[in-house]
Amino acid sequence: MTPLFKHAVVAITTLLVVTACGSSHPDGATPQPRRTHSDYHGVWLAHSYGRGIQYEDDTLVLFDYTTDYCLKTMEIDAVSPQDMADNFTLSEDKLTLVEREGDHPLNATANHMIYEASVGGVTLSPRLPVSCENGMIARQGESGYTRNPERDLAYLYQTFDNYYVDFALTDTDWPGLYQNAIVGIDEDTSDEALFESISTMIAPLRDAHVSVTSASSGTFGVNNAPTLIDTLLSEFATANDLTLPLPSHATDDANNYIADALQKISDAALQYAEDGSVHTAGGDALVWFQQGGLGYLSIQRMFAFNDDPDDIDADIAAAETAMMEAMTDLASTDGLIVDVRLNNGGRDVIALAIARFLFAGEQHVYSKETEAMGANYLRSEIVLSSQDTPYTKPIILLTSASTVSAAEVFTLIMRSFPHVTIVGQPTQGALSDALQKQLPNGFTFTLANERYLSTDEEWFERTGIPVDINTEVFSKTQRENNQDHAIEVAVGLLTGEVTFP
Repeated sequence: MTPLFKHAVVAITTLLVVTACGSSHPDGATPQPRRTHSDYHGVWLAHSYGRGIQYEDDTLVLFDYTTDYCLKTMEIDAVSPQDMADNFTLSEDKLTLVEREGDHPLNATANHMIYEASVGGVTLSPRLPVSCENGMIARQGESGYTRNPERDLAYLYQTFDNYYVDFALTDTDWPGLYQNAIVGIDEDTSDEALFESISTMIAPLRDAHVSVTSASSGTFGVNNAPTLIDTLLSEFATANDLTLPLPSHATDDANNYIADALQKISDAALQYAEDGSVHTAGGDALVWFQQGGLGYLSIQRMFAFNDDPDDIDADIAAAETAMMEAMTDLASTDGLIVDVRLNNGGRDVIALAIARFLFAGEQHVYSKETEAMGANYLRSEIVLSSQDTPYTKPIILLTSASTVSAAEVFTLIMRSFPHVTIVGQPTQGALSDALQKQLPNGFTFTLANERYLSTDEEWFERTGIPVDINTEVFSKTQRENNQDHAIEVAVGLLTGEVTFP
């Protein structure tokens, strides 16, 4: 593989998110096997994500599209069919193309983004989306780029309109927000003013996977439920008679306040360790200890268990190695507390890899759906098989509003096991992957476009995954008194001192 193409694929896997597989052709036609000079030649579309690939004459073009807009996101020359084979898996019928994120079997379980061949009838002629037929919009820095703030805002609006998971979750009038935001936007609008208009548009969605980023203005987004960091910033602002967002002169003091609070939270949990013996693995992604015949396992994140976070196979293998070490130490315990209260997420495959150690057998653990411009389009049933010697004794799973994204997928999996009880507070409610998009002017933005469903078809986007026992977590009183009520409740449940109906 050429270095240029390898670099491009890294960028692709950063911008594209995993998805379910299995679909029907959008035009109702029955596609036939491709009969071109290369099986990868032509146009491939990921309809539910508004993404496309065009491969012709050893040139690979990546693009995003909506009903009316088409944006070229990358163009790479000297891409051979072998390069394509190294980075995409072609189905046996040669009608679907799936990004190769690695060779580990869990990559197939998680179902990464799938592209369908865009062909028509018996002619087998590749077809671009209608919005791309008259050419693609160039991005800033490319030949043909034209600055147009009004177009950029319209494109962002339509991307959400075509692909956002559900505006009804927050009773949001998206067209109305756009009509308000477009007022005063013209060719003279600065990037800073455009950023402000977009921020005002997306704020009512209150979605941890919705954001906008620019080089000059940073990143803006609004969480559904306050995370611990949100709470600590509010505490700091109140104590210092400040308002949010904090003025720049207060940043260092605020960071010190947050660091001190996090240290107190860590100290409160680790005080339960027997003889002060605390173990870590996976680059400190896992922390565990024993106390009184019970085990405690904190999972800090769902990524970067290895030194190269871009190597997904290595990351999965490192997570499995870390879990093997932890669960070998904890195997003799009579019950286990698993803590993901401060886990902001990462990769679904890491959540799956960890969960395999915590149940026995094979079972359906969740389902995943996406929509294509308002219609149910893709659905996949995620079935997981356990490790050979899994932990099947009682488990208490601790969660909070700072349990986000892939950590919520882990929680969704765990709640399907009969030996698991969830304690703490509901999760953030941002299970969908954050679909990353670009604007022609260089801004990037993200949106949620997927439904993760429980084994009982429950959907917890925005509401968060509920707990079995609600307990206050990380309160200021607990921090100041070196207490962790959630761990105390968990210990009580495992020892029988606290009963759960």
